[in-house]
Amino acid sequence: PMKKEYVKRRDYIIEKMSALGFEIIKPDGAFYIFAKIPAGYNQDSFAFLQDFAREKAVAFIPGAAFGQYGEGYVRLSYAASMEVIKEAMKRLKEYMEEHAPEFSNYEEFMRYCFDDEEEK
Repeated sequence: PMKKEYVKRRDYIIEKMSALGFEIIKPDGAFYIFAKIPAGYNQDSFAFLQDFAREKAVAFIPGAAFGQYGEGYVRLSYAASMEVIKEAMKRLKEYMEEHAPEFSNYEEFMRYCFDDEEEK
């Protein structure tokens, strides 16, 4: 029964965060989601989450806490109650909408998305 509940919580978080642009690989054996912060948002995971916590009173763990390859990611547990998870996802949606990157046109958006790759 608990395993079904955790799967339900995991899938709910993945659905809500994916809709906001987070990239997530579905975990099979953990109680955590490790999600890539969408392009256009601050990729400094500490700064991103510090701002999110200050504005929305929700705490996730910065990916950088898990090493250099975790930068640009956030980690959250789905061992919380569904009620808490739903509220956290509601607040995350509000935050992401309030801080959405603004582009004046499609070309500016495409430059933003792909200029970094040319520099590498």
